[in-house]
Amino acid sequence: MRLLTFGFLYDMTDHADGVAVTAVEDAVQMPWFVEALKRRESYDALLFLAHMDYRDRLVDVLHSAARAIVGSHVPILFVTGHSHIRAYRDLDPRAASFEAGHYLDTVGFASFALDGSARAMNSAADGSTDGSTSSFEHVYIKANVAVMAAAAGLDDPALLATPAGSALSSNISRAASSLGLDRQLGCSPTKYLTYAPLNTADSLWGLYLYNVTATQALGGNSSRVVVESTGSLRYDLYAGRVTVNDLWTMTPFADQFWRVSAAGVSGEDLAAISRELNAHGTLSSTRGPQEHMRAVSGGTLPAYASTSEPLPGKVYELWTLSFDLPAVVRAFEAQTKRMASPKLMLDGANTTSVWEKWIERAWPCHGPGMETRARED
Repeated sequence: MRLLTFGFLYDMTDHADGVAVTAVEDAVQMPWFVEALKRRESYDALLFLAHMDYRDRLVDVLHSAARAIVGSHVPILFVTGHSHIRAYRDLDPRAASFEAGHYLDTVGFASFALDGSARAMNSAADGSTDGSTSSFEHVYIKANVAVMAAAAGLDDPALLATPAGSALSSNISRAASSLGLDRQLGCSPTKYLTYAPLNTADSLWGLYLYNVTATQALGGNSSRVVVESTGSLRYDLYAGRVTVNDLWTMTPFADQFWRVSAAGVSGEDLAAISRELNAHGTLSSTRGPQEHMRAVSGGTLPAYASTSEPLPGKVYELWTLSFDLPAVVRAFEAQTKRMASPKLMLDGANTTSVWEKWIERAWPCHGPGMETRARED
């Protein structure tokens, strides 16, 4: 099968000054795009590698422009991304947009018949399905050795290994060891989920705010409150052994802690600051993936959260992180009508180092089964 392949980016408006970006709407009218599609004898199907959400309007722009030239029969597959989710959308009976997870947690497999025969075997390797009935098949395969071996029809996961793959794995392990990434910090008692609601037992954000930050960064001082955006935690934390590599995978930004003002903030003002940040939480969206934005828009997580709920009549010391400092300062000054006086705290300790110290203290690897990392998920 011969594929004519194009690559497109989402509608990027914050690019560097030295970069020229051509709008997709303009690109599809340019001679290079039109002429490539008109050479119909040179390809059997179209593949668009699109760094954009599977539902992005630009997918539809590209799809409509291609269909206007190639007609209705040529298969068109959009391999999309940017949203960090598993998702699929039929564009017409011979075209689809397919997004397969994020951070290498999923291997996406898509196929289609050139003769146009319709099939409806669209499912995930773990048993889930999204009910598509187009001529495309798509499967989500967990990036897990046992699941991938099963997908390849192998009874023994060890058979999946190749000499080149084993050599690469050894090189990666040596590099990780030389960097100290395989050093064990502790053992997590359970799996914590990045986008679970704050008040649930398996909430990674709840663990971070109410345990890690409140005790390790703030020293249990209830008069100090950290307010921060919720886009910085990037991966679930699994049960069992926790290594330095796991920590940096989960919290890679190493934000420093800042006190916003030497003067105290009333509970009423602090509550109003939090409401304002959540009402206009655009800054947090620039760092969080679209999966985070979906959690915020769906009410699972707030755009901004704090280590404790402020109480009326009490006075607090307001802290935040380096990434959120500009937004929190603006909200503080607008609410209190006072100038902020930011000060770096904890001698420059950051969110990642605070996590590390907390895990070493709170999660010793004692007890049956704590040394064994759960890999199935």
